[in-house]
Amino acid sequence: LSKDNIQELALSTDLTIPVLALNHVENLAKNNLFQFGLSPIDEAKQIEYKAISDDVKSVVILTAESKRGYRMADYLTEYWQQSNGTVLETAYYNPKANDFSSSIKSLLNLDESHYRYSTIKRFLSLNLKYTERRRQDIDAIFLSASAQKARSLYPQLQFYRATQVPVYALPQIYSGEPNPSADIDLNGIVFCDIPWVFPNL
Repeated sequence: LSKDNIQELALSTDLTIPVLALNHVENLAKNNLFQFGLSPIDEAKQIEYKAISDDVKSVVILTAESKRGYRMADYLTEYWQQSNGTVLETAYYNPKANDFSSSIKSLLNLDESHYRYSTIKRFLSLNLKYTERRRQDIDAIFLSASAQKARSLYPQLQFYRATQVPVYALPQIYSGEPNPSADIDLNGIVFCDIPWVFPNL
């Protein structure tokens, strides 16, 4: 499983029988060695290829406030910018929470919308009708979340006026087990995964 062990095995002997390595060592090729890595870098690239094919240009990123979340944000940002895309903003949510409103409001600039309202209300000294307005420069949202967290995050994104913004997610958003009643909260999210996790394909 580890890259060091794969490299050591490949360099130490001829592989007389096929070996499947569940990781990937770059620039390592040998007869009978097959590398199958589930790299988050590859996952980030795949979802970005899909977004590019959908003509997405400007995105925001929403990921967990964790080591893995920071890494995913870095991968997504790096590869998106290499593809001449623009990352407008990145927000991090608390993975132990269920209320993500603060992160989502910040990501969609709803907090700025409320600040403008408060400023105008103070200045005019009037009771004003007010509806929060999200930022309008987003083509898509890149989401990194488990299926469990996404079932809370996605409805909250929709509640906070992102209903018309496409959401692209990494494969961890799908648990691998069909659960139509629970997964209804994920309907509409685009994600990539290996074909054999889906029946009838």
